[in-house]
Amino acid sequence: MEIHTQGRKDGKALEQTWLHNVKESFLECMRPGEKLRLVFWPKLLERLIIAGTTAEMQSGDLQRAPRWCVHMGHVALPKDPDEETEWTLLGADRVNHWFSRYCCDGVDGFVDVITVRR
Repeated sequence: MEIHTQGRKDGKALEQTWLHNVKESFLECMRPGEKLRLVFWPKLLERLIIAGTTAEMQSGDLQRAPRWCVHMGHVALPKDPDEETEWTLLGADRVNHWFSRYCCDGVDGFVDVITVRR
């Protein structure tokens, strides 16, 4: 699993003590054998859930493949307090767009990445 979130806006590395505390918090919730990748961006406005599978290639390497994506639109200051946030299940072209933007190998622009293994 990967979690992408906003890190420091100035692009500097996150404080190691803070990263350690985040890692320890996730370890408490994880089962043996699970792996989590935390990706911190200088600015991240999108609210997405991207899910998929991992397929073994002929070479034996594992490759991630997106299957579906939910976009959770956000209204910063709704005029109507009862207005609900709309969630949209995206089509294949948009799933691939968001996966390519944030999750493909070779993507850059993030501040820090940490991997948590249990």
